[in-house]
Formats: sequence, structure tokens, C-alpha cells
Amino acid sequence: MRHKQSPSVRQLQVFLAVIDEQGVSGAARKLGVSQPAVTNMIQSLEKEIGTILFRRIGRKMLLTEPGDKVARAARHALNETNRLLDSVKYATGNSVTPLRIGYSAPQMMLSAARKFRTAHPSVPLQFHAGNTSTLFELLDDYQVDLVSIGLSSPMEDYHCQLYVRQSLYLVMRCDDPLAHLDEIALEATEGLPFIMREEGSYTRKVFLDTCAQKGVRTNIALEIYSREATKEAVAHGFGYGTIPHREITQDPRFKTIPILGCEKICDEYFVCRKSALTFPPVKQFLDINSVVLK
Repeated sequence: MRHKQSPSVRQLQVFLAVIDEQGVSGAARKLGVSQPAVTNMIQSLEKEIGTILFRRIGRKMLLTEPGDKVARAARHALNETNRLLDSVKYATGNSVTPLRIGYSAPQMMLSAARKFRTAHPSVPLQFHAGNTSTLFELLDDYQVDLVSIGLSSPMEDYHCQLYVRQSLYLVMRCDDPLAHLDEIALEATEGLPFIMREEGSYTRKVFLDTCAQKGVRTNIALEIYSREATKEAVAHGFGYGTIPHREITQDPRFKTIPILGCEKICDEYFVCRKSALTFPPVKQFLDINSVVLK
């Protein structure tokens, strides 16, 4: 009895190219091979794994349900293979592969990245911005190697390293009626018009969760995307914002005061896929930034 062979890297590359280029002809152009060669490779792959990957409707090739599962597994396998090759190149001194970092708060990420750059000046750095949900998408799609992100607790499926514990502050205009205060109780914020980040923002989630736990009703007057947009909305008089204390910057337009009851509720982590720890720059970045800031 003839045993099925394992798919080759080339077969998986061709398979994904057909998906990404939406057909055999596009895949052939991308890969620089003939269309019959692509077709033969797909047929060979289907035979070896024992399932039909595409439904052919005219010139369209639609993934079957098994094909969709194979596609996800193939992307994961090829991404892991590419990262392994990067690690080998790095070990031999031939790597120019950048360390790709996702972040939601540039202040903390840049501070950590600066420490890494000082110790490893030859490693290129790439930065990608996003909120908590989009950063996990980038991580899962292998578009970044690690992210600086707010989490309520570590996640089992990832390597999570606590970096900083933060408290939430209230942000207001410097001419606001509350600007004379040095601090404010969480309960005293009930009824204030709040400007909230978009769904998927960790700052939003942790503030609303804390309010709910303590029975404080929140008046969301405006929802807006990004930290900078939130600050501008405060400056234009739409209401109050919240900000982790290490992200406060000097700006004469604003007064920021601690919210009592919101001390050390924002934990920022460095998060990566567990397999990414084999890529030396990731491990080096985490080692250099292993001290938990407060």
C-alpha cells in the first residue's frame, strides 16, 4: 500500500498563491511559472493529502471547507518556517530581518525600543500602530513579531511579559470647572460627559469594567478613534477623557488628575507567539525590558 507523502513547502506556496491571486493564472504570474505547472502542483497536493481543496466554477476557484482548513494550517506552517530561517540567518550574522513591533501607546513602546536599539544597533526596527484587537490580528497573521498591549491578565496561547502597571487619570481642559482639583473619586465622575475610544480599546474596556464593578454609571457623550483624536475632542469641549498615567504628555491645554479607585488597573504587556521566542531579537528585546515599571 502506497503511503501519502507530506506536502512540500513549494506545494503549499503554490496553493496559497492560487488563493491570494484568485486563480491559477494570477498565481502563475506571481510565481513566474506556467499555468499547467500550477495546476499540476495543486492536483498533486490534493492527491497527496487526500482531499479536494477547490471547487472550480468556470474560471473561479473557490476553497472547499477542507481547503480553508488546509489554507490556515499552510499559512501558519510557512510563517513558522520563514521565522526559523530568519533565526538561522541571524545566528550566522547574515540576517537583516527587522524586528516588527506593534503598539497602542507609542510612549512606552519607544522607550522599550530605545533600550533594545542601544544594545543591538544593527537590528532594523519596524513599528505598527493599532488598538488591542487589531494588534492581535497583526500578531496572529505574522505581520508583527511582538506587541506592546494592554491586558487584564496573561493569555495562555501567547507568551506574555508584564512591562508596566498604570493608573488611570482624568483629562480635562485647563479652564474646566474641575481643573482646581488635585484628584477625583471614581464615584464623582458619574454623570460627567466622557469621550471614549473605539470598541477594542483596552483603556476604554478597563475604565468601563471598573465603573461597572463599582456601580458607577458612565455617560458616554462621544466615541472616537485613537488617543490623539480623544485629546482633541477634549480640547474642543466635548467632555472628559481617561489616560494611563505614563502616557500623559505636557500640553498647556489640559489638566490631568488621578482617578481614585483606578490605581494600577492598566497592565501593559509585551506579547508574542510562543514560537517567536526562537527568533533572537524577540528574546533579546524581552530580556532587556524584563523589569516591571510602576
